[in-house]
Amino acid sequence: MEEKLYYYLCHSIPFGLKVNYNNEVYTLVGVNGYHEVLLEDSNGICQNYTVGIEDIKPYLRPMSSRPKEEIEEADKLELDLSDKFRTWKCANLVDFYIKKHLDYEYCLIDKGYAIEAPEGMYDNN
Repeated sequence: MEEKLYYYLCHSIPFGLKVNYNNEVYTLVGVNGYHEVLLEDSNGICQNYTVGIEDIKPYLRPMSSRPKEEIEEADKLELDLSDKFRTWKCANLVDFYIKKHLDYEYCLIDKGYAIEAPEGMYDNN
């Protein structure tokens, strides 16, 4: 499961993923292997933390929290799959879910590796 969490964290860096570390909310800014993360606090101050990625928990939205517009947008991406471009289109759908901070495949919330994002946490995304 650590590999899946690492994958999600790395791919979420450009999209302002919020994480919980020591009961504080930070924005994930970088990941250096499995034992170092760069976090930004609410004042915009970045700091390296030498911790295992299992010590931070991303705030993710459950798939059930998607509004109608997000579902329709994702459906368009899914319908756009063709044999010729299947890999590229699937990557776009995964990127879409990651940009929206959705717990789309790995059930990280259910398994205790992530925290359900409070309503409104990602309203600006």
